[in-house]
Amino acid sequence: MSELGRGLLVTGLLGALFALAYLRACAWADFGLMTGHARRRVALCQRRLPQVFTGSVALAATGLVLGVAGAL
Repeated sequence: MSELGRGLLVTGLLGALFALAYLRACAWADFGLMTGHARRRVALCQRRLPQVFTGSVALAATGLVLGVAGAL
């Protein structure tokens, strides 16, 4: 597996895991104890996380394809 393919695969997988962990942490958070500013920032991140997750999975898939192509 090429170095670039491995790097893209690892980065994409870590990004996808971070997005899932962040969503879980937001579900566990007590929004009543947060300030209004913190709630707005969390809401903004939650709206962007589907795109981050999709991009991370696409990055991982690109790394996998490059790795398989390099092995051939």
